[in-house]
Amino acid sequence: MAGPVLLHTADMHGRLTVERAELLRRMKSERGALLLDSGDAVTVPNVMPVSWRTKMAGTMAAAGYDAMGMGNREWDFTALGVWCVTRTLSFPLVATNIDAPGYARIEKMVVLDTAAGKVAVLGAARNMRVPAWIAPLGKVRWRDPAEALAAMVPSAKDEAEWVVVLSHLGLAGDLELAAKIEGVDLILGGHDHVLTTQPLGEDGAVKVVHSGSYLHWVTAISLDRGEDGRAIVEVEPVRLP
Repeated sequence: MAGPVLLHTADMHGRLTVERAELLRRMKSERGALLLDSGDAVTVPNVMPVSWRTKMAGTMAAAGYDAMGMGNREWDFTALGVWCVTRTLSFPLVATNIDAPGYARIEKMVVLDTAAGKVAVLGAARNMRVPAWIAPLGKVRWRDPAEALAAMVPSAKDEAEWVVVLSHLGLAGDLELAAKIEGVDLILGGHDHVLTTQPLGEDGAVKVVHSGSYLHWVTAISLDRGEDGRAIVEVEPVRLP
């Protein structure tokens, strides 16, 4: 049996209109897909502890997003700031390598059901530099993405048939990550505004897919598993009006 179908976006920067949300909702329904994003969905500056703009959060909910990774636009120096930016989300924000106890709505892992089996979604967030004078005031801590993911993969594989990482490390960071980790089927990345028309990665390594920026594209991804147990990844970049 074939694996799940995923629809992926990244670096929308506030370009998700009501019309585009309806297109994504229809694509998701027609393909029986999960709708995932790799961060930088909003237009606010990197550091501004203001509430997520209700319109953007509502539009993403209307499109049917199932989960998103944490981009630098969703980031703040403190856990309270992250909570303020993300508190109106109606779907999980995933960042496996961030510890932000007490306030922030950040998940280490989320497991999503599909007709082709369960998908465990992990997240690799970019390490934003925290000025030394403000670091003691916050509770947000970054861990090395490869180490944090390696620690979580066994639990993910216990709970799901497929393991996908939503990353905001940039293309070079994702390719480096892909060469280090095992047990992951696919890395869906963002930050560099790059569109990949085919899965990238060395032979035997985890494959990496990026989906451009400003919602010019959404990538439809079909997963299957070969006889060797490795994921077979087919991508179809779809141009949006």
